[in-house]
Formats: sequence, C-alpha cells, structure tokens
Amino acid sequence: MRSTRRPRTPAAITAVVLLCAVAVSACGSDSRVGDDAATASPTVAATATAAGSTPSGPAGYAGLLEAQAEQYGITDPPVVEVVRVVEPSEQPALIEDCMAEAGFESDGGGWEVPMDQKDALGLAMYVCYAQYPIDDKYLTPLTDLQREKIYRYWVDVRSPCLEDMGYEIPDPPTLESWLAGGEDWAPHYYLGHLSPDEAAEAQTRCPENPPDL
Repeated sequence: MRSTRRPRTPAAITAVVLLCAVAVSACGSDSRVGDDAATASPTVAATATAAGSTPSGPAGYAGLLEAQAEQYGITDPPVVEVVRVVEPSEQPALIEDCMAEAGFESDGGGWEVPMDQKDALGLAMYVCYAQYPIDDKYLTPLTDLQREKIYRYWVDVRSPCLEDMGYEIPDPPTLESWLAGGEDWAPHYYLGHLSPDEAAEAQTRCPENPPDL
C-alpha cells in the first residue's frame, strides 16, 4: 500500500498561514518561522463542502489570493496568467511542481529558505496559487442537506475508490460531528503527496464530488 500523509497547511512567511486563514477549512497551526530561516508548506485549498461557509471580503478564489498577498506583504500583486482551473485534490502537486520551476525545491512537505529569501518565496507561492486556482464552485456555501450528500458520497464512494487505488484514507468522523465542524475530514486531505499525474488519475477514477451536485 502506498504511504500517505495529510498535507500540512501553507504557512505565511512571517507567522500565520497562506491559504489557511483565507480558505474555508483544512486549517491548522503548522507554520514555523525560525531566527534565520523561513518555511512554508502546501495544502489543498479547502472547499466549502466541509465548513459550509465562505471567506469574507472579495468573492471566491480572488478573495483568497487577495488575503494571501496581504499576509505575504505583497503590496503590488503581479498580474498572473491562469494556466488552468483545477480540482482541490490536484492543487498541492501542481503547486509543488510550480515552485520547483521557480527555484524552490520542496523537501517533501514544504520549503525552507534563508530569511533573506522569504519575500521571493512568498511571491513565488502567490504566483503559483494564482496560476492554478480552485474553481469558485468549491467556495460556494452549501446547505446542510448538500453537505450531508457530499459526506455520504465521500464515505460510501470516493474513499473506497481511493483505497482500491492503493491509498490509505483514515476513517471518517460521524456525520453529526462533521456537520458541526468538530472534526475536519475529507478524502483529498490525504492525497497531498501525489504527483500531478497521480492526482489527475485519482480525480478521473474517483471524482471529488457527486456528479449531480
């Protein structure tokens, strides 16, 4: 069986998180800043399917990028050409490859650079996230009935499908706990280590969400 790990939340260079504070869910406090080094790590840009809410401020993914630029201290964000709109499960691997092309090789779970490169790292992460945005449909508030439908699809269809592909997906929380936000869980949280090709295959064989939602 292939090894899996939940992707760590992206860390803003100076303290808090990149898409964690501005995304809807899948957020923790895994940012680390040392005296002479800065670190950042990728994640799936979270969807409203788990939390049932959207960020305040500008709508959709544009709002996430605006908050990200503010957290990174990017006062004049560059205009970035979108390569393509992606599914949440695809994004971490694409960001990792994009960052490598920008000269920042991942250690397998994130990036660590000298403090004098922190601004360059933050700008590169902004550009990469802007090149591969999450579809705004994943940032639309959902009703509890819609969220329950997604939960049951993830538990009964997607998780078994991914496990058949060889990926280990931890047991889900109860529906009640998940709806209440007490336990944050989604199958794609545990696919952050996949290559772009592997993520695309997983998305094709085991789609992220129910086809009728």
